[in-house]
Amino acid sequence: MTEVEITLVVSWVLTLLLTPVAIRLSSRLGWMDLPDERKRHAVPVPLTGGLAVLAAACLSIAGIAVWSPVVRASLWGLGSLSVLGGLTIGVGLLGFLDDLRDLRAGARLAAQVVLAGLAWALGFQVGAIELPFGWELEKIPLVSFCVTVVWIVLITNAFNFIDGIDGLTSGVGCIAALMIVWLADSPAYRAPALGGAALAGALAGFLRFNLFPARIFLGDAGAMGIGFAIAVLSLASAQKGPTAVAAFVPLLGLGLPLLDASLAMLRRVRRHLRTRALSDLRPSQIGAALMSADRGHIHHLLLRSGWSVRRVVFFLYAVSVALTLFALWSRGMSASFRWGAWLLMLFAGLAVLRGLERRVEQREESAQPN
Repeated sequence: MTEVEITLVVSWVLTLLLTPVAIRLSSRLGWMDLPDERKRHAVPVPLTGGLAVLAAACLSIAGIAVWSPVVRASLWGLGSLSVLGGLTIGVGLLGFLDDLRDLRAGARLAAQVVLAGLAWALGFQVGAIELPFGWELEKIPLVSFCVTVVWIVLITNAFNFIDGIDGLTSGVGCIAALMIVWLADSPAYRAPALGGAALAGALAGFLRFNLFPARIFLGDAGAMGIGFAIAVLSLASAQKGPTAVAAFVPLLGLGLPLLDASLAMLRRVRRHLRTRALSDLRPSQIGAALMSADRGHIHHLLLRSGWSVRRVVFFLYAVSVALTLFALWSRGMSASFRWGAWLLMLFAGLAVLRGLERRVEQREESAQPN
């Protein structure tokens, strides 16, 4: 077995061991997700699953590094696994604080931007950007910084947005992590391959406890931590190559959370403008509107249309796998094709989701008593 395969198995086993500990610890300390009118669970559920997942991923790499020179070599320097692990733990702790204290949206977003900026400064950067028709935008520090920060913050929150039903974020995150392992499966990209394997194995083990009916939730610590790690690893998997691989392949492979996030932002801004008109367009208010929770996400719409939780989850898994396979296949195509595929998928996806949203609203209106 290679170091990547061993890392995947070890992180899987560690999660199976650590998650029951997290369940007992949460119950004892009162770290529970309490039911309310917006949530589907009827009893309190532990919300420290994300901490178990991140701990298993980090411990698996640390343990294997003791005997593997290959893993030890990936631990140090700019763009290393140590940098990734430290930043991901920082995001996880931010999410855990949000779980316990319900941080203001602006404060949470500002902290995410700072951590994304640190990731850029410590070696995880977007390089040259491949454009259609053979054009290429050379790496410029300011452009690289802005694109890197936007990419990391967007993916981090996209995974947090889809964390609404049992097993969805952990399963989609596992599929995305395996995509990164595939992208980075060469000696030149050993660090992202190991990081992706550690995350994929940990999430695969966690699914045993997180599928419906879930015994433990990821919480914001897990959802944000997974999203941050996926965003950074997708950059690291192709930093030595064209940014088409670093950006457009993950853009296609991560189409499900990105489409859901895009629709959520459009929906929330539209709702804010409809209720506030032009009387309050302060950035802080727009930011709060973007981060506000609602029941209009893809999984909510499918549930509201009458699907079961398991049917929704496995359908969205299938969508994620299909998008991932298409993304990996697109690596051999031109930049113009990748741009066109992404834009076509974006507009088609938004149209389909908007149509589903209207159909669900009509269904619910017709079901109400006159």
